Amino acid sequence: VYLWLEQENITHAEAVMFALSMSPDDIEIAQAALKHCQNDVSRAINFLIEHEDRESFEKEVKSNTTHKNLFQMPVDTFLFDVIQFLTDYIRDAPQFCICCGLQQSMALLKPVTCDRQLCQFQQINLGLGVSLEAELVHRAASVDLLICMTVSSAIENRHFLPFPTIQTSYLKSNNERVTATFDKNKPNEVVDMIQQCPSVTELATYAKEGILQEKCFAISPLLYPLLRWIVATNRAHLKRLDENLDMGTDFQFILKSSTPEKEKAFQNAKKECGGSFFAWHGSPLGNWHSILRVGLKNYSDTVHQRHGRAYGPGIYMAVDANTSLGYSAGYNTWKNSQFGTQLKCVALCEVIDYGTPTNCLGRVHRPNCSHCTSAPFYRVEAEEYVITRFFFIYSGSSSFSKNASELSKSVLQNKDYQMMSKVNK
Repeated sequence: VYLWLEQENITHAEAVMFALSMSPDDIEIAQAALKHCQNDVSRAINFLIEHEDRESFEKEVKSNTTHKNLFQMPVDTFLFDVIQFLTDYIRDAPQFCICCGLQQSMALLKPVTCDRQLCQFQQINLGLGVSLEAELVHRAASVDLLICMTVSSAIENRHFLPFPTIQTSYLKSNNERVTATFDKNKPNEVVDMIQQCPSVTELATYAKEGILQEKCFAISPLLYPLLRWIVATNRAHLKRLDENLDMGTDFQFILKSSTPEKEKAFQNAKKECGGSFFAWHGSPLGNWHSILRVGLKNYSDTVHQRHGRAYGPGIYMAVDANTSLGYSAGYNTWKNSQFGTQLKCVALCEVIDYGTPTNCLGRVHRPNCSHCTSAPFYRVEAEEYVITRFFFIYSGSSSFSKNASELSKSVLQNKDYQMMSKVNK
């Protein structure tokens, strides 16, 4: 049979179709059977003949878009199956714990461990997951910012979530084994610990020399696990901008926190609604400790609501950056930060252009819309219609005025934003 196939230049799928008098439209069914039978023509023919419910099998193959994509490539290779498995695994990784593999309660951009104590222990003590040393060497500014957010959240102690559930054990000089951890009722322990931490420049030097853990342990056995926890639990992509925008500060970052699924849904909604626009969102630095781990949420009428909701529920955003900075009251933060000890921050968000200025359809409310004619802000009830794009840091006494619409052209021409757009497509 195989000699005949070779001589007549007939594919395996065509042989199966010929043997069973199948129509040309059934090639996907033949390919699916061959894939199931490791590309053995005889087994594939018998499989289709003896299949208990061939009709349902054929319907499943024809309706399954995954099969249609797979059959554009060779199906007679084990390596292809491995590549397909790895592709699916990497794509879905943020949905599952990197240690136990169980599904997370929520997923953002980066894969992290779940809240189970064993998984936390494996991450901190066995070195699973993120490399703190690599992050310090290659993304020191981002690590600095993450530390500042954690300190500010702990100082304010309003909603210090998630709390660093770290536990480590070590031997004292008398060979007594001691367990160290942080008390959830004493967030100042986290603050005091980080205030003893050297700058990220020094930490990066220690990392290059291979003595980072040793130096941190000399300060406290909890310092290295704490720094690693701060970096490893961040589920967002935070990176210093290669090309700064005209925003009156040198501290500018990409801030991308949406999963590929959420990003795809956002892009689809953007096409359906005819586009998007940019607006500013301001919140104290400590709040971003939580936002980077759970996303930008509509917390109206919940215990996490910080400011009032005078114009209704939703995520509030402003036309001008200075307005949002007014809601970013600075708190003291890490004393060794390169950014300073009192910081304010604002995020530039992309919002689905749902409805029109004269015809508000809900979900996305513009200033002075028909639902609240006195409202001076954007108010987005559908949190899936908002995605963070950029993040800007200012000193505690700074102010900067910039209309988001004036920045749109620069944003669209920015290489970092264009790269995000290519990935999204």
